[in-house]
Amino acid sequence: MCLEFVNNYEQHKTPVKQSGDESFYAKRSKEDSELDIDKTIKEQFNLLRIVNNNEYPAYFELDGNRYILKIELDKSGGVELIDFVDLTLDEKLMVLEWRNSSNVKEWMYSQNEISVETHINFIGNLLFSLDSQYAVVKRDSNYLGVINFTKIDFHKKQCFFGLYVNPHNKTIGLGKILMRVSIKYVFNLLGFKKIKLEVFDNNNRAKNLYKKFNFKEACIKRVAKQSIACMELSK
Repeated sequence: MCLEFVNNYEQHKTPVKQSGDESFYAKRSKEDSELDIDKTIKEQFNLLRIVNNNEYPAYFELDGNRYILKIELDKSGGVELIDFVDLTLDEKLMVLEWRNSSNVKEWMYSQNEISVETHINFIGNLLFSLDSQYAVVKRDSNYLGVINFTKIDFHKKQCFFGLYVNPHNKTIGLGKILMRVSIKYVFNLLGFKKIKLEVFDNNNRAKNLYKKFNFKEACIKRVAKQSIACMELSK
């Protein structure tokens, strides 16, 4: 809803008089959280999902006794995205160490060693950036890698993206996890229609990964004497 308002501000900035009658809903009470013991959990899932486990938890009554039932989402199988600007100092230094590792920087446009000062200033500038976002992907207590979105264009509904895995995490399939997170973020959360990327043409491992997720090669260009494959994925 927020993105819809921002992206189409011109057509929404003029107030429109409400049509029809107003809607009024009573404040929820503890009694609204009562479950029906003759119905399945699936039938009452929406009730379980919206109750307040602390103030008015779900409950049912049986043989004169009241039983409290609480439901929580198990996030252990999911991932967490931590924006660079929200990283702790230790996490910022951890990411810098990843970025400066030889098997990460060899596939970057800039292969120079990045200083702590440059890294911290870069993250500080992201706070004011409207077209770039960098995030660390974490699952449980494990740091999986970094994903970034640049040249974010809300008008054209497209952006560029990149990723690199934590070079010290030996979990199989990290690249695939970061790819799924990135695609879901761009298409489902941002609501964009196209993702673009650039990769060294001789980086066959990365290109094969992108192709598995249906990225198509659009063209080859030259950057600093390097052949760069430009790839795209449309929703």
